[in-house]
Amino acid sequence: MYEAKGIDLVTGFTVKDNMHSKDFDETSIDIKNERQQGNSFAIAAFALGILGLVLSLLNFKSQPVVCMITGALAAFALIGLLIDLNSDLKKWNGASIKKTDNDFLGGLANIKVSVDFTAWFYLSLVSFLAAAYFAYQKGSLSSKQKI
Repeated sequence: MYEAKGIDLVTGFTVKDNMHSKDFDETSIDIKNERQQGNSFAIAAFALGILGLVLSLLNFKSQPVVCMITGALAAFALIGLLIDLNSDLKKWNGASIKKTDNDFLGGLANIKVSVDFTAWFYLSLVSFLAAAYFAYQKGSLSSKQKI
C-alpha cells in the first residue's frame, strides 16, 4: 500500500489508498487517507544528526564531549524509532478489507502491515555510534596531551 521513507517519518505523510486502482476497483479498504504526523523519534534523530554535524565542524573546548553526547542521543533516538514503529504495528495490523460479491482476492479478510528497516537505517545507527566513539577518543586524546 505505502512505503514511508525516512524523511516521511520526519516530515509526516499521508497513507494513500492504493487499493482503488483500476486493477482493484472491486475492493475497498477501511484505512482513511489521513495525514500522519512526523514521528518524534525520527525528528529527534534527524535534528541531533544535523546538530552533531554542525558541532563537529566547530572548534571549542568541550566539543568532543558535546559531540559524543549528541551522537549517542541520536543513536538512542533511532533505537526508539525502531521500538515505536514496531509497537505501532498492532494498530495497523488487522485493518480489514471489505469483500464484495466479486471477491477475486480468494477470501482474504485481513491485510498485514509490516515495518522493514533498510540498510540505510542500520548504517545511520552505526554511524551515530561511531561518531560518539570517535568524539570520545578525541576527547580522551586531547586530555592526555594536556597532562
